[in-house]
Amino acid sequence: MDSISLSSLSSLTTNQKSSLEKGASSMIIACPLDIQMNATLIGGYKNLSDLLLSTSNDISRTARIAPLEVTRILEAACREHAVPINKIQDLPMEGEEKFTTGDAELDSMLGGGIRTGILWEVVGER
Repeated sequence: MDSISLSSLSSLTTNQKSSLEKGASSMIIACPLDIQMNATLIGGYKNLSDLLLSTSNDISRTARIAPLEVTRILEAACREHAVPINKIQDLPMEGEEKFTTGDAELDSMLGGGIRTGILWEVVGER
């Protein structure tokens, strides 16, 4: 997540960003100066990582936002920064060597068999 700031999220409203970021301000009362300088330790949410690494209950309590609104915020943030799933056909061909699984249908789904140079884990029912 390389410190994506909440202010850069176009999917959140200004009010949502403000509520998340100022969640700590009322909680910094009798803390040492070094803790006050890093509001994220107290509960203010400055970047996407802070937000996604917290439970929705903690966010709701700390930022004083209704739980349903927290769910909307988390869903919007996740949609905005979702990474698409790569299909096996889109993976770079590191090696042309393939070996069969012994099952023609599975070999077909894998693009002709198991390619070498890639870590595989095949699971399923027996």
